[in-house]
Amino acid sequence: MAAEADQKVVVHVRSTGDAPILKQSKFKISGRDKFLKVIEFLRRQLHQDTLVAT
Repeated sequence: MAAEADQKVVVHVRSTGDAPILKQSKFKISGRDKFLKVIEFLRRQLHQDTLVAT
């Protein structure tokens, strides 16, 4: 059970359109975290209130 809790997911993001390029395009999050955590991270990095995730 402990090994499952330690699994990480690599997230690779790319800018599209007129979105700014991130300094760090790959990062790891816990496999148990919700995708909302990724969206909140991107909002902080991009200084945006709204973000469209498809």
